[in-house]
Amino acid sequence: SIAVWFLLVYERGKTRFLAHDFDKLVRTLTVDRFFKTPPLISPNSILLVIPAFNEEKNLRQLIPALPDELLGCPVIPLVVDDGSQDFTPEMCAELNVPVARNLINRGGGAALRVGFDIALSVKAEVVVTMDGDGQHRPEDIVSLVGPIIAGQADLVIGSRLLGEMERYSKLRYWGVVLFGRMLSMLIGQKITDPASGFRAFSPKVIETCVLTQDQYHTAELIIEAVKK
Repeated sequence: SIAVWFLLVYERGKTRFLAHDFDKLVRTLTVDRFFKTPPLISPNSILLVIPAFNEEKNLRQLIPALPDELLGCPVIPLVVDDGSQDFTPEMCAELNVPVARNLINRGGGAALRVGFDIALSVKAEVVVTMDGDGQHRPEDIVSLVGPIIAGQADLVIGSRLLGEMERYSKLRYWGVVLFGRMLSMLIGQKITDPASGFRAFSPKVIETCVLTQDQYHTAELIIEAVKK
C-alpha cells in the first residue's frame, strides 16, 4: 500500500509537470499569434481582459458600452477567445477590438493567463478582468481602477454581496457567503465575494503571483496576492 501511494504521488507530480508545460506552450503560441499584427495599446492604458467562450451576442452589446478613457488613462478592451465556435473573432474584428484566440477551450483561468501575458508585454498601467456575458456593469470599472491609479491598493475586487445585485439561486448565494467566510479565516482578511471575476490590479500582482488554476482561478489569485 505504501509503494502504491508513493507511485500515485509520483505520477501526479509528472502529470502536473506536463500540464504546466502544456499551458506554457499554448499560451506562448497564442500570444505570438496575437503580436504578429500588433494592436495599438499604449503603455499607460487600462487593459480590460475579457475571457469569452461563445459570447458573440453578449460582447456585441458589452463592447460599445465600455468607456474610452478613465481617470486620464485610455481604456482598451482585450477579448481572449477561449476556443469559441461562434463568430466571436469576426465580431471583434468588426468592432476593431484586439482579440487573442486559444485554438481549444481551456477554461476561464487559462484564458486570463493569456491576457495577463499580453498585459505585461504591452506594459499596461492597470489590468481589469470582467466576464463577457454582460453581468458586470461598465460604469463600475472606475470604482475598481481608482484605488489602483491612486496607489492605495494593488488588488480591488468587485463584490456582488456589497451594494445591490440581481438575485440568483439561494444555494449559490449561500455558497459564496460560506466560502467567503472560510477564505477570510484562511488569509486573515475579510473577503465577501471570493468568486468574483470583476477585479482590477496593478501589473506587479501578475508578476509576483503564481497562477495555475483553469477553473478555480478567482480564489487562487486572492490567496496568492495576500501571500505576496
